[in-house]
Amino acid sequence: MGRERIIGVWGLAAAAFLASAGCADVRDRRKIKVEPGTDMARYETYGVLPFADDDGKRGKVLTRDLIKALEERGRKTVDPEFLQKEYRKVKGDAFGLTLFSLSTLRNKTKADLLVTGSVTPKTFSVVVQELESGDFIINVSIARRAGEIPDEEVRETIMKYLVGTGEADPSAPGADTLAP
Repeated sequence: MGRERIIGVWGLAAAAFLASAGCADVRDRRKIKVEPGTDMARYETYGVLPFADDDGKRGKVLTRDLIKALEERGRKTVDPEFLQKEYRKVKGDAFGLTLFSLSTLRNKTKADLLVTGSVTPKTFSVVVQELESGDFIINVSIARRAGEIPDEEVRETIMKYLVGTGEADPSAPGADTLAP
């Protein structure tokens, strides 16, 4: 057997071992965009809209858990039913919210941020929009190539961005950090 073939066989074996060992960085596709200078500590009130899902349950549970976790960390949240009612009034057309509708939503709910996203067994995403400026300050999307993403991992990852420094970690294994 030639030297190149031996090296190739060992390389394939090592990759298969890493994949089977459960290394998330081998299995996950991550897209992370955090606006430079984002400081989550400066935001007082979070408006968390229900996360979309494929079964009508997982998104509601995730939304409830995120609100609870934010409150446990001393962050204020808007009542989700009130937020959803006000959001429906101002959401506009297919092009999304205008600056006027964002301002109206902010004035009615007193929220500084609007948090929304989606969750399925193999993917989740979270988008955080500042209501005063209309800027999207955080956009995280993670897809698991093999197996499902446990609910606890979804919550922990999202909370890292919601209450952390807000800085993306460009050295995170498996992460494709999108620079603005």
